[in-house]
Amino acid sequence: MADVDLFLLIARHLAAGGNPADELLAFKALPEEKAQIVENRLRVLDRCVGDGASLSTAIDTAAVSLGSSQRQVYRLLARLREFGPVKGLTPGTYRTERPKVARDGLDPAAEEVLASRLRENPRASQASLEAAVVARCTELGLPAPTQYSVRQRVLQLRASGQAPSSATFGSRLALDQTAININITVGEGKSLPSIVTLLMDEGLGLIIGASLTSSPRMQDFGLLIARANAASTVIPELRKFEITIAGGLGHLTWVASPFLEHLVPLAEAKARSAKNKARLKIVSEGSKRHGSEIMRIIGDRLGPYILSPRQSFRSEPRPVEDPGVDYEEASKRLDLAVESWNRKRLQTLGISPAALSAVRDRRMWRVLKEFEGLLEPVHQAIEAEQFAARDQLDPNAEPPDF
Repeated sequence: MADVDLFLLIARHLAAGGNPADELLAFKALPEEKAQIVENRLRVLDRCVGDGASLSTAIDTAAVSLGSSQRQVYRLLARLREFGPVKGLTPGTYRTERPKVARDGLDPAAEEVLASRLRENPRASQASLEAAVVARCTELGLPAPTQYSVRQRVLQLRASGQAPSSATFGSRLALDQTAININITVGEGKSLPSIVTLLMDEGLGLIIGASLTSSPRMQDFGLLIARANAASTVIPELRKFEITIAGGLGHLTWVASPFLEHLVPLAEAKARSAKNKARLKIVSEGSKRHGSEIMRIIGDRLGPYILSPRQSFRSEPRPVEDPGVDYEEASKRLDLAVESWNRKRLQTLGISPAALSAVRDRRMWRVLKEFEGLLEPVHQAIEAEQFAARDQLDPNAEPPDF
């Protein structure tokens, strides 16, 4: 089914407040087998319920077409109306939904503590948030929610873009990577789970740059592509909004991957000599560090995709029995997910589109330039290493263009 046809079909059956572009993105994120089931169910329900026949006749017809009971069709129709096409019609969705307490919220006292602490420090650690909730509930003589409930609620707040914000762009940035369930094709019927590298603004919770790679050994490419993505795709869009921007980059947290650890001293030396004196925090030790900043800033979801921090990025992932998608398509899906995330986040913050401003432009590009400046020696070393590797294979190779 062509994208336009599918887009129109999905748009006819959105849940209240749904967005057809986001729903189409979620559909494309489904495994091929589940996507076919959702499309078939949606087409059958659309045709049977919309043909003017009585509801009972439509249900009978749909049950025959789907090879299921009338009761199951009623359930599918109810879920379609409540949740929309993807969440409502995907088999097994209930097994991946968050617990009810995460979606609906904790008791008022616990919710108030979370909101207050996240306003004070949007990147507060999970342990500190759990301790604050327990202390407040104990003080009021109320039963405290479990650690699991608090953790799931915080992840929900962050992944939905509802977590409070310090509302200044560029003061604090973070660069991190984690596994994401976008599989990249590597052979006939096989694919590799990919790694997403994200450059994020801690204050607003926006994603500034993003890239995909299929191997921990390719994190050098991940870093370079995320940098290029920020300059060519994301920043040109963000500059169209009435965002309050810091006068310059104040702090960068870089979670360095194992295959870039040898370049950490270059970044540290650059930070000591940089004119703007932006603080640089490098996290290059600890097997569980990867994804830690991502979890604090945006949670464990990026649109329809699940982010899964790994214990270590030192080992190569094994191909899985899944056809996956080619790299170009995977990158497009990531770009759409980032665009959707930023749009929702800006709406949550009440930040509206605005006329272009020379001052806002200058400040935004200055933040990006200072970020690039801090990691410039790393970028140069990566390019030199890649060119040396290419030169061993082809002495006449041209320098790579990044």
